[in-house]
Amino acid sequence: MVDIKKYIRSKLEEYILEKKLKPQDIKIIIERPKDEGNGDYSTSLAMILSKQLKRNPKQIAEEIRDFILKQQDGKNYISESKSAGPGFLNMWISDDYYKNVIGFILEEEDSYGKLEINKGKTANLEWVSANPTGPLHAGHGRHIALGKAAASLLEWSGFEVTREYYYNDAGKQMENLSKSVYARYRQIFDEKYPFPEDGYVGDYVIKIAELIRNEYSDKLLNQPENEIFKTAGENYCFKSIKHTLDRLGIHHDVFFNETSLYETRKIKETLEEFKKKGLSYEKDGAVWLKISELIKNKKDPEDKVIVKSSGEPTYRMPDMAYHVDKIKRGYELIVDIFGADHGDTYKEVIAGVEGLGYDTSKIKVIIHQMVTFVQDGKPVKMSKRSDNVYYLDDLLDDVGEDVAQFFFVMRSANTHLDFDIKLAKEQSEKNPV
Repeated sequence: MVDIKKYIRSKLEEYILEKKLKPQDIKIIIERPKDEGNGDYSTSLAMILSKQLKRNPKQIAEEIRDFILKQQDGKNYISESKSAGPGFLNMWISDDYYKNVIGFILEEEDSYGKLEINKGKTANLEWVSANPTGPLHAGHGRHIALGKAAASLLEWSGFEVTREYYYNDAGKQMENLSKSVYARYRQIFDEKYPFPEDGYVGDYVIKIAELIRNEYSDKLLNQPENEIFKTAGENYCFKSIKHTLDRLGIHHDVFFNETSLYETRKIKETLEEFKKKGLSYEKDGAVWLKISELIKNKKDPEDKVIVKSSGEPTYRMPDMAYHVDKIKRGYELIVDIFGADHGDTYKEVIAGVEGLGYDTSKIKVIIHQMVTFVQDGKPVKMSKRSDNVYYLDDLLDDVGEDVAQFFFVMRSANTHLDFDIKLAKEQSEKNPV
């Protein structure tokens, strides 16, 4: 398909060559006029050439007009051209050009408009990354919709995109889920059995416990540490999460779990590298990272603990080892999407990775602000540990997948978003959809 702007430029360059001048020495400006009455495209080339040709720019514009209309090689892409003002040349695109484009659109189908500027390059986009401790709540929707749009845009420009989901399957939250499932399992046989204060109280936990009871009966009553409770909880929650993502047309290529960073010694190796480079030190039984040396543009940055006195790494440590792993996989672009609560910590993670000598310029981070859901003028609860949660599936049932995604991406990621559920369902001019 002919790029009409490039076509016009080629004709202007031909005119310049005819005048024994060098196109590379002349700045050719082709613009879309603000006033549609002034054509589809406009150029100020006549005024730029006026000094060198020692002629009136209006006369040059008319000469360029005649030259273009004669030199169309039977294509007739420009139907009309007029000089205007002190020497502008306005041009109108012909119907023949649009007819040609329609045929190309029908031939290309869904690929029409795709670019190849990043063809052959690879990108990794990591997003969603919610721990499998429960179904996705509606607040995850903004994050999810932004990531889906970013992945599509990267592919549209030619990137081969790996969609990645990172989750912590070894932390406190998963322990709490395991305890919650065990407590609900025990309550099937003894309703007075206490439920942990920091447990997850959603109905889904009862369903997980019932599945375990159906398979194991009462054989696990005195085995609170049994891995079955954690595994069953993780599997059930992931099945729910993937079902919701499937509704939104999202499928991840890689599910990367934190445990693998321990099993492959990547966390230990990263710790050893910090020590070798003099970027870490021990204090009060813990290992600290010299953030004060790594981040120069922040006023008085404080050093951060990366391994607690108990020997347990803080969340920064696995994140740094994980990003080192992603860089080593050889992607030309690495994109992370985080909520506003990660606004400072991700900088520390990137600084740590850079301190190890890795090129972090290929890592791009999108930070999005939080979203508030309003139903009949009242905010809707979002906590997984509440028994009154507005899940993302609930939102999709209420307003539909397309409407939900439109609302999530219609505001800039760095602004707070109020999602009015009633407005999203309204069939009127007030609804932006």
